[in-house]
Amino acid sequence: MLFLGTAAAECYPNPFCECPACREARRSSDRRLKRRRSSFLFSETTMIDFNADSMYACGEFGVSLSRLNYVLLTHIHEDHFDYFNAAFPSMAVTPPRPITFFASPAACKGMKGILEAAVKLPHRQLVRQLAEMASISSFTALPAYEATQIGDMRITPVVANHAGFFEDELGYNYIIEKDGRTTFYATDTGRFFNRTMQFLAGRPVHTLIIEGSFGKFQLPPDSGHLNAYSLCETLDQLFAQDTLGPESRVFVTHIGHKGAFNLTDYQSFLDARYAGQVQVAWDGLRI
Repeated sequence: MLFLGTAAAECYPNPFCECPACREARRSSDRRLKRRRSSFLFSETTMIDFNADSMYACGEFGVSLSRLNYVLLTHIHEDHFDYFNAAFPSMAVTPPRPITFFASPAACKGMKGILEAAVKLPHRQLVRQLAEMASISSFTALPAYEATQIGDMRITPVVANHAGFFEDELGYNYIIEKDGRTTFYATDTGRFFNRTMQFLAGRPVHTLIIEGSFGKFQLPPDSGHLNAYSLCETLDQLFAQDTLGPESRVFVTHIGHKGAFNLTDYQSFLDARYAGQVQVAWDGLRI
């Protein structure tokens, strides 16, 4: 498993920003401080989120997507999904594989509406490219809190406290079961809904990947993101209800510059509470 990107929407540093955190990251020679927008390679066949930065990340980290079949979309925001990435398999010399994008019903409905409107526009080159993309990619809605067998994985989406672009669209976080182990990918999420937390109770998770977007920046309680403090509250509850245990591994991703925590600061903050069990991820980290 590989982190292709670990930043929030603006990247880190934000190229338009001169805050101390961005200036430090920009000056640093430590590549771990420079973060692309978040996406995650679960296996050679499966990704979570697929944004414009994912393409360059694959080149830098030596990743081939020639066997990619499935993309789990957390939600439709520009830092998590760029549909025009679906054009590039057809440009490969080797034969393209079909790609299925899995998402919530609201996200699939919204994307279908956009594409139906786009192909009616009087722009022949655009319409031709959309038709090529549709020939090798499709959208499939997954029901929340229900397990679906996808390839060699058992996938269960849970509803996140984070709104997407479309009407009534709430994000999905994904429980992925494979080879007797469970990975839970939880970004963007905000504080978990009660139903989601209850669904996770007593369900052991071996690897948790969770957002910590805002560091020490203060957020309102109803925010669709976590900062370092609400992240710890969430982790404490997951440990208390035996979703996480002593052998669980936890990785923090989707990190923004407004939190004013660099990698060392954030890791020290978490080490003081979890004695090394919770690690701040960076682009290119393999787990």
